Formats: sequence, C-alpha cells, structure tokens
Amino acid sequence: MKTYLAQHWKEVERRTGQPFDHSFLDRNDFLYDTEPACRAVVTARRLRPDRVFEYMHRLQEAFYARALDPTIMETALRIAETTDLPTNEFAALYGSDEAKEETLADFRHASELGAQGFPSSFVRDNGQTTVIARGWAPLTDLERALARWLG
Repeated sequence: MKTYLAQHWKEVERRTGQPFDHSFLDRNDFLYDTEPACRAVVTARRLRPDRVFEYMHRLQEAFYARALDPTIMETALRIAETTDLPTNEFAALYGSDEAKEETLADFRHASELGAQGFPSSFVRDNGQTTVIARGWAPLTDLERALARWLG
C-alpha cells in the first residue's frame, strides 16, 4: 500500500502542483483508514455547514502537506479550532454513534452514485445521476465534460 500511495501522491503532486509531505509513508504504525477523517468532515458539516469546505480543505492539507494523522481526534480537533468550530461540541459529536452512522450513510450514498475514487464529479437532473469525472481533473476537463453533458 505504501508503494501505491507513494506513486499516487507523486502523480497527484505532479498534475496539481500541490505539495505533499511524503514522510508520512515512513511510519510503520499508520493504518490508511478514511473513515475518521470523513467522520470529522461530517461532524463539521453538522456543526457549521457554512464552514465544512474550509474544514475539509484544512484537514486534507494537514494530512497531505504536513503529515498530520487524520485518523486521530487530536488532528480533527486542531483543525476544528482553526475553522472556528466549537471544540467541545465537535469532540462529543465526533465520537457519537450518530456521526458514525451518518458517515456510513455518506459512504453508501457515494457508492450508490457510482463513486469509485475520489474526487468524483456528478451531475444530477430529474433524478438521474451521471458521472462526469472520476479522480482529479483540471478545470478545463471538467468544463468540457459538463458541456458534453449539457449537450
């Protein structure tokens, strides 16, 4: 998995120009599990929907560019502080069954939409969902795919 991630991260770094801190891959104790980070985003969304994208951006930056562990509550709380989320409420909700269930519901929803990788971009019209991009794509590619869909 480390070899795959190292190659993938280098490719994302090359294509996007976003910096990555590859030192995280030197750790032997890290289990690559997206659920805690996704649950942190769900928690932020419930507390401050107007700040959820900022929270998600900062959490991803903390992991990919600063090698902070997104699977531990300390990282989630640190990011909550920087996005003006109430940390006591955040901690309580993050550890709740409610947040865990909502996170699993989000995973199910993504699967039902056909998301096989992230990011994925979809359009929805009259109850019909269409994938316009799987994985990262430059804005120009997304614009072309959307224009094709609009037809």
